Amino acid sequence: MPISKLSSDHRAIGSIIAFVAIIVLLLFNPLITVANSGSSQVTFSTPVNLSSDKGSANYPNVQALGSYVYVTWSEGGGGILFKASDNYGATWNVTRKISTGSGTARYPLMSDNGSNVYVVWAQQVSGDLQIFESTITDHGYGTISTRQITTGTEGFTVPVIASWGSDIVVGYGNGSVDDNSWAWYVFSTNAGSTWSKPSDYGLACPGSGPCPEPQAYMWGTNMFVVADNGFVYSANDGSTWNYINVNGNYCYVREPWIWGYGPNVYVSWYAPPDTTNCNGNGADIYVTHSNNDGKTWTNASILSTDGQINPMVWAYGNSAWIATVQSPGGSSSKIWAYTTTNGGATWSQAVLLSGSGQTSYPWTVSSSDGQNVFVGFSQKTSGGNWAVKVGYSSTGGGGAATAWTPNVVASVGLTGNSGVAQDTADAGIASSGTHCYAVWQYSTSGTSQIYFSST
Repeated sequence: MPISKLSSDHRAIGSIIAFVAIIVLLLFNPLITVANSGSSQVTFSTPVNLSSDKGSANYPNVQALGSYVYVTWSEGGGGILFKASDNYGATWNVTRKISTGSGTARYPLMSDNGSNVYVVWAQQVSGDLQIFESTITDHGYGTISTRQITTGTEGFTVPVIASWGSDIVVGYGNGSVDDNSWAWYVFSTNAGSTWSKPSDYGLACPGSGPCPEPQAYMWGTNMFVVADNGFVYSANDGSTWNYINVNGNYCYVREPWIWGYGPNVYVSWYAPPDTTNCNGNGADIYVTHSNNDGKTWTNASILSTDGQINPMVWAYGNSAWIATVQSPGGSSSKIWAYTTTNGGATWSQAVLLSGSGQTSYPWTVSSSDGQNVFVGFSQKTSGGNWAVKVGYSSTGGGGAATAWTPNVVASVGLTGNSGVAQDTADAGIASSGTHCYAVWQYSTSGTSQIYFSST
């Protein structure tokens, strides 16, 4: 299954085990109640320091599958670290270092499938950034196999990953954003033991200027990689690839995101206001979808025209959700959510999920069941610090404000900066049913640690 989706093996965990896990949660994580203003009341546990060391912990990522929760983060020269929980985050195994070598490592991202956890990151090797992947067996408690999957002097960075069973696809960029850079992708069909040769087919820039920002998605044998200047698709585990034109004659594609469920696949992006053929609007949010595993796509349609950017996409069944940020970088910025319940044929009006004050970009939209939907972001408080928040719906979202509980604080009680807004996410969420798991980079008194909280 795709990242953070429940498989049939873990859906029916048993009422006794679930009950015991809930009791453990109550014993070890006192619940903090947040007043309900919409969909349903939401509670988050007291934040727990997962890194808890003297290093500088950065760039956390969280994924979940049934009762299993996984968190990874970077400690720079200290490498990529990893923790697993088998009881909904109530207790954690020992911290494990999964990277090899001494080069500075950063930007880890995970995908979990069955009993395997796949982690990808960028790391310095002899002065050049390379992409590494680690496969951890037995739900994060088993063996660790780490491999360098790029070579050369291009300076590869910002990796993304998606998986299905033992099949993995990884996208990444090369060079800095100021160089002639573009996106690449590789894939494995044996849980990361061997990898294909890197390819930029369908993703290379047409001329000068950067166009990386890759994202990846998998369902069954279907692999998808989308970037600022292209979109490629394989229906046969990477044996052959095809280029897909999803933006037609519309504006330039920026910050695209892709997700799906079953035969339904969605791609959303924004067009900067200074590009041509944008109807004279500010930044526009575009969306297109396929209902037949990516074989054909609808014409791109405009979802918003009021300066919203950086869409995040999630899907379950015939429903999908897109979260965006409007006017980032100032006190008037806002987080919005859109919902479709008919496979992308129509979308709801936007629902505001944030309170007042400057917001980050939305990091993640997550739902494991199509009913409990979470959107993660951070927001500057009246005291000048940043707080981690989620918007929540217990009814599958929708266009009515009453379908959502906005502005729920996850980093309750912390007085430093939690998940400060920046282009590289320093926070994230995952979910399993009614459980929402939030991780973030917390800075105070000159140190940076990774904190965790859950509903």
